[in-house]
Amino acid sequence: MSCRRTCRRGFTLIEALVALTIVTIAGAALLARFGDQGRFVADSLDETVAEGMALQLMDEIAGCRFVGYGQIPNSTASFGPSAYEAAGAGRERYDDIDDYHGYSKSPPVDRYGVPLGAEDAAGTTRHPKHQAPASAFANWRQSVAVYFVSDANPAVRLPAGTPSYHKEVEVVISYTDPREGAVELARLSRVFAYVPTP
Repeated sequence: MSCRRTCRRGFTLIEALVALTIVTIAGAALLARFGDQGRFVADSLDETVAEGMALQLMDEIAGCRFVGYGQIPNSTASFGPSAYEAAGAGRERYDDIDDYHGYSKSPPVDRYGVPLGAEDAAGTTRHPKHQAPASAFANWRQSVAVYFVSDANPAVRLPAGTPSYHKEVEVVISYTDPREGAVELARLSRVFAYVPTP
C-alpha cells in the first residue's frame, strides 16, 4: 500500500489574523478619509455662507453716504453711531459709513435686527416653515471696523485721529467653536473714497 500524502491548501489562523488586521487598518484609514472629506464639505459650506453674509453687509454699507449730514469729509470726528442711530432696532438708522465702526452682533441680524435666516428683507420675519433653524447661526458673529487710509496709497491704514478722504471698511464673519474658540470664516475689505458733489 502506498501512502499518499494529501496536500490541503488554506489559511492558517495566523495568516487569517494578519489579513484581518490589514483589512481593519485599511478600512479605518478609508473611514477617516471620508470623515475628513465630510468635515471639509461642511467647512466649505460654512465659508460660502459666511462670504455671502459678508457681501450682504458690505453692500448695505456701500449704500450709505461717506459722511453724515453736516460732517466734514476728512473730519477727525470719532467713528461709530450716534445715540439716536444706536437706539434703532437694528442698523436701520445708520446713514453713513463710519456708523458701522465697532459694530458686532451675534447671532448675525439684518438691517432691521431680524436674525439672518428668518428675515424677509422688509424688516419682518418669513413664515416659520421658510426660516432657517434658530440654531443655524447661533454661534456666528458679524463684525465691522472702519479706518481712514492714505489718500496716496489706500493700502496703508492711517493712525487713529489722522483723517483722509478714503475709508477702508472691513467686515468679518466668525464662528465660536466650543473647543477652538473664535474661527474666522470670511473677511472682506473695501475702500471708499469721498467724491465731492459738483
